[in-house]
Amino acid sequence: MAGYQGLGRILDPATQAVCKSLFDVTAQLQRRLVTLEGAALTSGSPYAAGDNRITEVGAPSDARDAVNLQFLRQYVAAQLAFAEDVPINLGTQVTGTLPVSSGGTGTPTPMTPGSIIFAGPGGVYSQDNAQLFWDDTNNRLGLGTTAPTEQAHAVRQGNSFYLADSYAGLSAFLGRRANGTIAAPSQVLAGDNIMAIGGAGYTSAAAFSTNAALLLYTAAENFTGAATGANLAFQVGQLGSTSIVDALSVTARQNAIIAGQSTVQPTTGTGGLIFVDGTALSGMASNTAGLYANDVAGTVEMFAIDEAGVSNQISPHNFTLFTPRPAAPFPWSFYSRNDYLNLEIGVDIERLATLVEGLTGQPLIHTRALAPTPPRAWAVDQEETMRRSMQAYERWEVGARLNARPRIPAVKSPPPWLETRLLSLGHLDTVRLAALTAELAVWKQAHNVGDLP
Repeated sequence: MAGYQGLGRILDPATQAVCKSLFDVTAQLQRRLVTLEGAALTSGSPYAAGDNRITEVGAPSDARDAVNLQFLRQYVAAQLAFAEDVPINLGTQVTGTLPVSSGGTGTPTPMTPGSIIFAGPGGVYSQDNAQLFWDDTNNRLGLGTTAPTEQAHAVRQGNSFYLADSYAGLSAFLGRRANGTIAAPSQVLAGDNIMAIGGAGYTSAAAFSTNAALLLYTAAENFTGAATGANLAFQVGQLGSTSIVDALSVTARQNAIIAGQSTVQPTTGTGGLIFVDGTALSGMASNTAGLYANDVAGTVEMFAIDEAGVSNQISPHNFTLFTPRPAAPFPWSFYSRNDYLNLEIGVDIERLATLVEGLTGQPLIHTRALAPTPPRAWAVDQEETMRRSMQAYERWEVGARLNARPRIPAVKSPPPWLETRLLSLGHLDTVRLAALTAELAVWKQAHNVGDLP
């Protein structure tokens, strides 16, 4: 009966009754067996040994049982096997909680779909579906949310902090990129976004905005085993717009570009500070002064402004208030303006120096060639900038468009004062400039690109 009593702890009453009857029948039959067939019986035994038979002693002769020992053995074995093979419905016939030590969960609470199971107090299987969730359909992890929208998505009421403590070592976050697939990765190409850290906010349209600010790492060249140049851009959202623009770009050639992308850096040179065309500064705050770039008659020039609102043009080629002498090999000027006085001033410095030379006989203007090599070609530099910008835009089109749209500057002719002198020296390839302008127009139409600043 030990086997029946063990089953009784996990079977429902109806199944227990069936098993009890089975064990009772089996026990009655087992009491009529002799375990040592054909052996001599001990004194006082109620059984007499026969040839493969047993006969009960003491009962009337017409009621004596002659039982085939082999048959009884087979019958008993079959009944015991039946008892072992009785199917048990775990949903309706089994009750109670199986402890963890016996291979169970230690809890009667069913697990919620998506829950990530962890060991709670006492090692009991536990869950916190609202705080730790796995979306098995989309392979996404939710912390504080059961509807993660990205591979890992954390939601919390109040501040969210992500902390990494290191002792005698560096705490770092590293983002790596490859093209191709996981099974067959391929080379990162110039213009590919490698990693970004961004920020967005909830709007009056009852939704989070797109990136309102971004720190972006971009490949500056096709990556090889020996060359992995990269650019770093700080991008911000424009006032009154949902677009983000480059506030500062640090290039692989260690140039810093204010209000522009790495694609507009000079074709040569390192360690420079470059300003992209903006608007004139005014209304300076107390104890401040600044620098800015602004277009003057088709050419971007540099300005310095002080706290009093006086803007002096640093690059000396503002000829909006006068026309330089055609015979001057290299005209230059002084220009300044003040919004509070509503006044601007321009001085023809080349003409002034020439007049003083004539009056005094003292040489004031001194010139010489920079080098015996041919001068730089304007059209060549325009083409390099154009193709670098076009390449960056094409990589932007096929990538995850986190960053601002790459700037595509126009192919420009030199400012008039310079164009006249380059033409007279035969140093301006106007045919090539016209061809580049036409090529850029076709490319813009193919890529649906309008005129960008």
